[in-house]
This record gives sequence, structure tokens and C-alpha cells, in this order.
Amino acid sequence: MEKDRIYLFRTIHPVGQGGFYTERFKEISYLKKKSYNVVYDCGSDTGKAGNGISRYVQREIDSVFSRNEKIDIVFISHLDNDHINGLEYLIREHDVRNICIPLLNSNEKLLALVKCAVEGLRETSFVYKFILDPVESVRGLPTPPQIIFVSPLGENFENSERSILSVNQFPDNLKTGNQIVLKNSESIGIPSLHGKMGYFWIYFPVNLDGEELSEKLEEYLKKEKIPVPTNSEEIKTLLKNRSAFKKLKAFYQALPHGGINAHSMMVYSGPCEEDSCRLADFRRLAYKDWPPTLYAHLYYEKLYRYPKYSGCMYTGDFAVNKIKWSQVRTYCAPLTDHIGVLQIPHHGSRHNYDSCMLKSNPVCFISAGKSNKYGHPDRMVLEDVFMETQAFPLLVTESRRDQVNFIYEIEP
Repeated sequence: MEKDRIYLFRTIHPVGQGGFYTERFKEISYLKKKSYNVVYDCGSDTGKAGNGISRYVQREIDSVFSRNEKIDIVFISHLDNDHINGLEYLIREHDVRNICIPLLNSNEKLLALVKCAVEGLRETSFVYKFILDPVESVRGLPTPPQIIFVSPLGENFENSERSILSVNQFPDNLKTGNQIVLKNSESIGIPSLHGKMGYFWIYFPVNLDGEELSEKLEEYLKKEKIPVPTNSEEIKTLLKNRSAFKKLKAFYQALPHGGINAHSMMVYSGPCEEDSCRLADFRRLAYKDWPPTLYAHLYYEKLYRYPKYSGCMYTGDFAVNKIKWSQVRTYCAPLTDHIGVLQIPHHGSRHNYDSCMLKSNPVCFISAGKSNKYGHPDRMVLEDVFMETQAFPLLVTESRRDQVNFIYEIEP
């Protein structure tokens, strides 16, 4: 009789200046086959078509999921166009059950929509509507997903209040600290898997407080005698006021590097018991049109290396510094000690990077467009990651040759 097995396929998809990452759990047994699909971010500024979606994001969605395939949860780091402009296509073409996003107050929504307007997005676009009212924006779709809001962490960085929720029992408002989990049940078909508290894999969203920027905007609004919005209708009215919009645009453009990206929701993905999971394969080159000599060069010269742990921290455009990362480590302990794969935030920008992230010596990756106008990734970041980890970060552009696959076998 063939041994039951469950594999995790973690893929860093080549979409250019954006992000699209998938984790697919595949169970193989002599009786049945089941799967579980998770997505982190879904958008890109590279190769945008007339409908606003990047052709590279659409290509990757079509390549990894069959039509109408169930996607159990989509995590969105923050509501920037280059991280969500593929979301509508994903929802329309597939059975998306849940979307997990950071909870924004009216000031944060207003600033995000000002950025949309500056970038030329119209109020009729899905991205604009999703930022304004996520629940209403998906209501008219054939199978609208449930929207899960992750509230800000605030000042409490202790992990004593952490609780575990089943992925099929989400509340409408998820406090940071609740762990989104894959339950040891028929949903994945491995009832004999014995992890801590009956779970074998954890998704842990961390949304640090964005109150500081919100307060600055509110002070600016009062100073300029612009009414502070309290709901979606007031936001729409304010954006249609030319005088008010001009001042809001000036405020947005005067923000320091990182701007509204500074409060991106991170997600830790990893096993409850590290020894229950092993790396079965790691492939940097997914396509066969690369010469074998180059393949050997990349691996045996150790320019790239295998990750020590199976946990992954997705960071979106989070602005890292020593204080913030210390807060994350304290709050997520001991999970951050098992980060084997790490996303370098904001496409490798030096303004969002700090070497304090690399204490667990992870394999790092960077998503960036080949010819992006921002100069990402910064050379300083590439060199520093190499000096700290003795390996180059995996640079994933829009080229299919850049796709990275991590394959893990989970012991039942």
C-alpha cells in the first residue's frame, strides 16, 4: 500500500514590480487526493493591460490554478494597486472563499485613494472600489468571498493573547494575534497528523499600527480646514472637491520614502512543529531552457543555498527598522526563530530594509520589475543580504525563468 503523503508547494511567481505568491498543500493517498490553496498579494505594475491587470499576474494565475479551482484564503499586505490589481480576475475565474486584509480607518482609506488618483486610476476601477468598500466591491461578483479584516496591533506586543481559529470559522473582524490555521481535519484529508493543539500549519497575520500617519493626515486636514471624513460617502465627496484634492495630493507627495507603504500587513507561514516538515526540493529554475552548466554553477558554487527552516515571512512593502522588527519578533515568538524564507520588503528598496531581519539566516527573495523606474532592488540591499547570509537574494522579475519553487514534505 502506498504511503500517504502531503506536500507543500510554495511558489514565488514572476510578476515583476508587484507580488503574487502561492502555497498549495497537496495530499496524496491511496484513497483520495485533496488540496488547500493560499495566496499572498495579487498584483503588479509591470505589463498592465487596458483592463488594469498585469498580463504577468494573469499569466501566473492561469498557470497555477485551474478554472473555478477553490482558493481557501487570499492575504493582501496593503491596498496598493501593484498588490491588488489582479484580485478581481482571481475572484471571477476561481472560487475564492476568503480575503484577509488590514483594517483601514477613514483617513487611511482617503490617503490610499489619493494615491490611486495620482496614479491615474478611475473611481470606476475595481481597485478604487475595493479600497473604498471591500465588502460592497465583491458583492456583485458571481461567488463573493468573505472579507476578513485584521485590526491593528496597537501598543501590545506581547503574545499572551494569541488564539487559534479554524480557517473555516473566521469572524468578520480578526484581531492581529489570531492565527489563521490549516486544521488537522478532512479539509486537507490528514486526520492522523499530530501537531500542537491539533493543527499542523499556521498563518499568522501581523498588522502593526498605522495610527501615526493617520493622525498626521487628520492634523493636516484640520489645518487646511478640510472636513475629516468618517465614512465612504464623505471620502468620495472630498475627492471630488478640486481644491481639497489638490491639498491632499500635496500632502501625499510630501510623505517620506515608504509613505503609506510603511504599514503593510506581514504574514508568517510555517509548521507548528518544525521537525514535522522537511524540504523535499528547491528549484530556482522552473523551465528547461537554461543550460545545465548554468544550473550547476548557480547551485554548486553556492550562490544560492537551501533554507534551514520551512517557515516563511511575507512582508509586502513593510518598512523595517530595528524597533519595529523587535516588536514583530516579540509578538510572533517563537515563530520568527524558524523563518527559513524571507521576502525582502518593497521590491528591495533600501528605505524599507534593515539587516536585523536576517538573524535566522533565511533564504531571501525580492520581487521587482526588470526595468522599473524606481531602481529596485537597491545595490546596497543586495550586497548587504549577501554579506549577512553568505548568499545572494533570489531576484524574481517578470521572466518565467525567475520563478522559485520550494517543495516541502510534511510528515503525517
